[in-house]
Amino acid sequence: MKIWISLLAISLVALPLMETFRFGIHLFDSKRLVQVFIIGLGLLLLRIPNTVVISKLQLGLLAIATGSLALSVIGAGNPAMAWLESANMLGIIACCFLLSKQPISLTTFTMRVAAISAACYAVVAISHLASGIILNAPENVVGRLPGFGNIRAFNHWLTWSLPIVGALPLFRKQLANTPSYWLWLLAIIWWALFYIAAGRGSAAALLAATVIILLVMGRTAFPWARVFLTTAIFGNLLGYGWIAFESLFFASPLQSNGGILATGSSGRLAIWGEAWTLFIGSPWFGVGPMHFAHHTTGPVASPHNFILVMLSETGIIFSAILFGGIGLLGIKLLAKLRQPPSNNMVPVALACSCLAAGVHSLVSGVQLAPYSQLWLVLIVSTTIQQFTGPHSPALTRQISIPTRYLRMLAAALACILFGEALLTILDPTLPDPWAEIIGRRGPRFWSNGHF
Repeated sequence: MKIWISLLAISLVALPLMETFRFGIHLFDSKRLVQVFIIGLGLLLLRIPNTVVISKLQLGLLAIATGSLALSVIGAGNPAMAWLESANMLGIIACCFLLSKQPISLTTFTMRVAAISAACYAVVAISHLASGIILNAPENVVGRLPGFGNIRAFNHWLTWSLPIVGALPLFRKQLANTPSYWLWLLAIIWWALFYIAAGRGSAAALLAATVIILLVMGRTAFPWARVFLTTAIFGNLLGYGWIAFESLFFASPLQSNGGILATGSSGRLAIWGEAWTLFIGSPWFGVGPMHFAHHTTGPVASPHNFILVMLSETGIIFSAILFGGIGLLGIKLLAKLRQPPSNNMVPVALACSCLAAGVHSLVSGVQLAPYSQLWLVLIVSTTIQQFTGPHSPALTRQISIPTRYLRMLAAALACILFGEALLTILDPTLPDPWAEIIGRRGPRFWSNGHF
């Protein structure tokens, strides 16, 4: 267990720094390789509870969801790729559950990983930004915020991490009493990188999540909100100042795309329409996991909306059970937020992170990008652990599932994930995703179709 948790931490810190050490493969592929390895290993190494007690209704819904997903896979154009996506998705859900049940507190670990990963990346990002001035290299924002094949993937990380990193001065206890001025500095720099990255989805998601937290908690959340909004103001001013300073040397790339205040849907309305059309054509089981890209006529591999991804690819049955479960967890989380300990702002930051990621997933692939999926496992499992209260009294019509069966299921899922990933890597018939910039694209798993 400790080995796996250490590997997860190393991955979250190191993956954004892998641009120089990616073994000649695409950045997306290098992250996906690590993510698949971490999830599969977690299924094998994480400690499983002695028994898991669920109601017959829950077991029935799980059976229906599994059967529906299996039918979706069988009917897909490329069942092997559909199995790979399904195993990855189920593995992520299982790891969230298993990690939240480990006999250790995840709070300090999560806070430290968030702070260390942000600090390491901030050093690299600042050096790249400075080199643009020194070398007079007016490349675009993606080139100067390294480590990501698409700037949106960095924005996903910002969405997950800013509710924590943006309020770091509140979490000195979890950060070994690091001097406050370092925590304020890191929080402000992280917000400045947010402004430079110009993520409209992140901005809208963080704003919506903050409003929801304040509406639900009221004055109880004020200590977190004061620090979070203070670092946001100074950080965005710093980012704006950097762009203004940069414009003294050359035209800022942000001046051409409008930055956070840019208008337009960036083509999302068209791909949302395509996803909806696919859903209407196959409403019960969808076109198959990971198969939106197989059917779309454009170069985009995902609808950039998690609800439409699930509806178009897995159908209404699986999607209804999945989002129903997520909705129930969200309602319980918000209900418990009403009366947290007044001096503990950790649950507030975690809840805001999950809410922001949920909102952001409506306009971007937060739940699909490999690095973001690792943050999903860590933050969601920590949130579940934080908000898990005393066990409810035994209900009637419950079923206890012994550990050995759960271990067998986890091992089988890991074998499917590793096996299908290996076959995908070795399959010489997969199309080169860069052969056609416009036109039909392969499945999105390995850099949109090929490793």
